[in-house]
Amino acid sequence: MEDTIIKNLTFTKSLTDPNEHYHAQPGISASGLKQLKESPAHFMFSERKETDAMRFGTMYHHFILEPDTFYKEYQVVNINERPDQKHAMAAKENKMWLSTFDNPVSNDTHEQLKAMKSVLFRHPYAKSLLTKGEAEASYYCEVDIGAAEPLKVRLRPDNVKHNKRIVVDLKTAKDASVEGFKKDAANLNYHIQASFYADMMELIMEEELGYEFFFVAQEKTAPYAFNIFQASPQFRSGGKYEYEILLMLYTWCLENDRWPGYQVFCQNRYGVNELSLPPWAIKELEFYPHKL
Repeated sequence: MEDTIIKNLTFTKSLTDPNEHYHAQPGISASGLKQLKESPAHFMFSERKETDAMRFGTMYHHFILEPDTFYKEYQVVNINERPDQKHAMAAKENKMWLSTFDNPVSNDTHEQLKAMKSVLFRHPYAKSLLTKGEAEASYYCEVDIGAAEPLKVRLRPDNVKHNKRIVVDLKTAKDASVEGFKKDAANLNYHIQASFYADMMELIMEEELGYEFFFVAQEKTAPYAFNIFQASPQFRSGGKYEYEILLMLYTWCLENDRWPGYQVFCQNRYGVNELSLPPWAIKELEFYPHKL
């Protein structure tokens, strides 16, 4: 890879680390870089809280990418088939019953996952991207970007097909249309993730040819429509520019033990920003009293 700030890299890889273990390890990830872009303070003081959407996303990834272990990790339960039927309609009793399982998945959610997978895998190229690869492997790296100490970074690609030099990211989306997903990609900084993952994989594997990055985005409601996107050179170059700046910012924060807020992005020495109206807010204003 040409023109990179990364001068050297060492890494370890695990094919078995649970998602929770990966997120608990030191160093910065693509998600951390996105938080750092908001501000170093947001990165430093954020707490990882699992929402219902995040839990569904984890289940979905596991069901699609690691089907051999899904039923070892999760227990599919049907609340209407409880052994004690006299409490079948009691919400409190049902909640207590579900708490006896480590990772319960309702029967309705299980049917939804099966329907989503069926739609995906009817498309031969989508199925090819999501199978027969290295799924959910954790990479823990130390990179040299010219700082006093190597920088710890980590990545966990959804699926990597090393023989094709392809990195694949599986997303759920409210709107998987081209225009809809473009908005999500811009708002959620997917360009940083795509470039960071593909570039790091190229460095890790010491490939002469680079890795391409693909998104498979699927809607969570019927008919579970999906789209496949390949990160363009423009998308990748924007992500590369940003993640390299953010790695340098992260290094500065570590070395100085300072985690400033928005002011770190303000050029004015006093932290004062100029406030202007955005183009969309500037409109012609006219009135016609002679017509009243």
